[in-house]
Amino acid sequence: MKSPVLLFALLCLQAACVYAKGLTEEDLVNSQEISLQAITDIALVYRWEKVILRQNDGDTLILKEYMNRNDPRYYAHIVPHGNTLTIERGKRPLGILINTFDVRAEVYIPASYRNAITVKTTSGGIESAGQLVGGTIHIKSSSGAIKLERVAAEELSIQSSSGAVRSEWLQGAITIRTSSGSITSAWAGGTVDLRTESGKIRVDHITGNVSAKTSSGAIDFALVTGDISAKTISGGIRCGAGEDTEHLSLTTTSGIVSLGIPRNSNAAFSARTTSGSLSTPFPDQLFSPLSDRKSVQGNIGSDNPEKEIRIQTTSGSIHVNWLDG
Repeated sequence: MKSPVLLFALLCLQAACVYAKGLTEEDLVNSQEISLQAITDIALVYRWEKVILRQNDGDTLILKEYMNRNDPRYYAHIVPHGNTLTIERGKRPLGILINTFDVRAEVYIPASYRNAITVKTTSGGIESAGQLVGGTIHIKSSSGAIKLERVAAEELSIQSSSGAVRSEWLQGAITIRTSSGSITSAWAGGTVDLRTESGKIRVDHITGNVSAKTSSGAIDFALVTGDISAKTISGGIRCGAGEDTEHLSLTTTSGIVSLGIPRNSNAAFSARTTSGSLSTPFPDQLFSPLSDRKSVQGNIGSDNPEKEIRIQTTSGSIHVNWLDG
């Protein structure tokens, strides 16, 4: 005779198999075309589902929901109220042992729409595919990853509590915040403000001014063609400054600072390290003040510098090189 424990396990397994039987891959089950006439604010609200943003050439918003179980109760609720259009997820089935319900939402935004868009999930990922252009775009996920391809907006705000933010190309007044997650991008243009409590910040190329801060993580900018302010408590800083950089400030408590600057730079230079070495290609233009032997300063290029470079680290070396060196 089978033991009660074994019998219970077999019954549970059978129930799970019955529950999962017949489930298919995600299929398109709900497609809606929504007029945006008089709409100035779009809010997309989901939880653990993945939300994918796309752009279309028409003048209506298109919502497509893909699920592996088709039930109208699970379809999104579409709620217009005044100038605001809210799209939020519908009901969800209760899983037996495990949740085998899969769903994703694809939202197509008209290219002509230039007003506000807000996308929020709790633990679901948020992605954009192709190019997305808008007026004000706010993207927020508590613990889901955010992955964007090409996004341009007058104001672009991205926030994640414990998920990474990755992008290929961003344009506009950009603000990115994460509590515990890295920030990476291939290119960003405009004004760029990056903050993370615990995570690496890396942007290969920035056209415009950038401000970056992380408590625990490295900061890496291959090339910036605007003003630079970067600060990290525990982590190194690597940065390349273009000819258009007029003000540059790099600060780390514990980490190495590596800076590349143009050979024709004309700047007032100052650097200080409490515990670490300093190397530059222009040592003959620097001196240490009697009041602070751990710092150096001087003018690069001429006695009337047009730009300013400041570097400070408590525990770490400072290395400055020519960009073409």
